[in-house]
Amino acid sequence: MAYIDVANNNGLGAAYSGANFNEIFLQPIFTDDDIMSNFRVIPNVRYRMNLYNADELSCIVQSYDTCDDTDYVGKDFNVNTKSLIAGRMRVALEQCQAEFFGTYIEESYRAGLDVFNLTGTDLMNTIMTNVRRGIVQDITKLAWFGDTTDSSECYNSTDGLLKYMLAGVTPVAWTTGAITTDTALDQLREVMEGGSAALNAMNNNEKCIWVTPNLYWNYIASVEGGNAGVAGDAAHKELVDGRQIYFFRGVELKPMFSWVSAIATASTWSNDQIMVYAAKKNFVLGTDTNDPSNELKFWYDEYREKMIIRSYFKFGTQYVHDSLISWSHRNSS
Repeated sequence: MAYIDVANNNGLGAAYSGANFNEIFLQPIFTDDDIMSNFRVIPNVRYRMNLYNADELSCIVQSYDTCDDTDYVGKDFNVNTKSLIAGRMRVALEQCQAEFFGTYIEESYRAGLDVFNLTGTDLMNTIMTNVRRGIVQDITKLAWFGDTTDSSECYNSTDGLLKYMLAGVTPVAWTTGAITTDTALDQLREVMEGGSAALNAMNNNEKCIWVTPNLYWNYIASVEGGNAGVAGDAAHKELVDGRQIYFFRGVELKPMFSWVSAIATASTWSNDQIMVYAAKKNFVLGTDTNDPSNELKFWYDEYREKMIIRSYFKFGTQYVHDSLISWSHRNSS
């Protein structure tokens, strides 16, 4: 069971000695790629859903000689199946009202029998906001690093994209070693040129390159000022809503900051340099709700005198076509 230890962990347990600024400051949380909007989302997945894809057809237009089908042996219309399995997820948090005794938060308590019921208060809204943000971050990590064989409950509820890719898509070769000048730039060339014709022919706005932050910063260092014979960074970036967006050959480069903590804590993954070049909609998310971060209940348990937060949903990932992924990974040591 997880506890929201707001009072002690944030130093609010000190003796209350007068007026305080009546706002809780949440630690700024970075938001990685919005998987719910960029990936293909399939709702109403209760447990398992089969995904079907058809092989590319080639050399099916031939000369007509006679009424004989022998020329077409082996040119069947093949349909392949992948399974998307949605794991059962739970958010279980609770908070004892006694944690706020002697703090300015006690000033906002209700009166009478509902004295400890935080429902509808600003404090409840703050807690719910923080929980929603935490869910978004967690499902992003699960989508990529989930592994049912992992020893951590943070990752073993479902299998993620990297596990499926390891089993189905051969990575572009990359020799183990520390990052040096132009490491990211050189490997981006290898990964993109190693991609299939189908992937490279897609419109650039339909694709993305997801990378670990160490590769992102290394790439920026290469393009700043036109290093290594590359045009200056103005040719590789755009300013969107106050944020610099970098591109490689017209395809957006997305730094995945959440990958750093996932690599450090997931027991089944250790390589700290990852680069994934793929079609966005080739990645599939399956869930039984439109947005897991909104599936929350918050109530006061009068018997236990605690505020309770619960959420239950299904969540799983899969990809559709092997040919629409080109990727690489290695360890820096």
